[in-house]
Amino acid sequence: MSHHGFSRAVLRSVLALAAVTTLTPAAGAAFTVMVNGVIVATDQGAGDRDADTGVIEFVDTVGSHQIRLTALIDPSRPGVTLSELQVTAAGEPGDPAGALRVSVTGTFAGGGFDPAGDGRTGLRSSATRNRVGGSNPGGSVGAFAAATGSGGRGEGAVQTPTVLLDRPVDADEAAGLFSPPGGEFELTQTVFVTGLVGGDGLTVTAAADVTGLVASNDDIVPVDRLGEVFNNPAPAGAVLVLAGLPVLAVFRRRLLGKR
Repeated sequence: MSHHGFSRAVLRSVLALAAVTTLTPAAGAAFTVMVNGVIVATDQGAGDRDADTGVIEFVDTVGSHQIRLTALIDPSRPGVTLSELQVTAAGEPGDPAGALRVSVTGTFAGGGFDPAGDGRTGLRSSATRNRVGGSNPGGSVGAFAAATGSGGRGEGAVQTPTVLLDRPVDADEAAGLFSPPGGEFELTQTVFVTGLVGGDGLTVTAAADVTGLVASNDDIVPVDRLGEVFNNPAPAGAVLVLAGLPVLAVFRRRLLGKR
């Protein structure tokens, strides 16, 4: 298997596993950024280099990844956006950087979303990747949006299908209808990066929003538990992750069969 093919396979596996593992959001956090399962910045708090409300700026090296990002929250949509995520592999040329997961989560008031007239509204995830000057355009990118709270389908947790971006300059989105919870809920945009080696770099812009009616209705997936995994991402774990794919494929087919 080529290096490119391996990184894409691992990316699909990481994203699939993330859809069936427990999300543990920070209690009471209105707007946060997580890297590999750890909260690294809170709006106007630790890790945030921007003093404005609703804007998080974070710059640091996490593992083998140099990260620079700006995140925004928009209560009026509602939505959360990674307006810029720049990632470069910090190791020696050719050294694998491992997997990276970045999530932006905002807390919003529920209710009042019913453009379809049946209690449902749109959930959309959009993502764009581009080059970083002076870096090689390697790796694969995946992104999805998730909504969690009480009163929605799938025990209050749904996610969009995963957008996969393999080309150095690429863009895509996924959207569908879901039943938002009546009370407070969390909206998360997650971006995964795999397959970078020393000297590689990329930028990603990604957004999750509750958007009203949507033109497309991809597979909004209700799940029993939704969240993020790979607290210690490493290529050595890829075999274990890949082993779970047949089970996840059956799980997905059963969900679609109930639609």
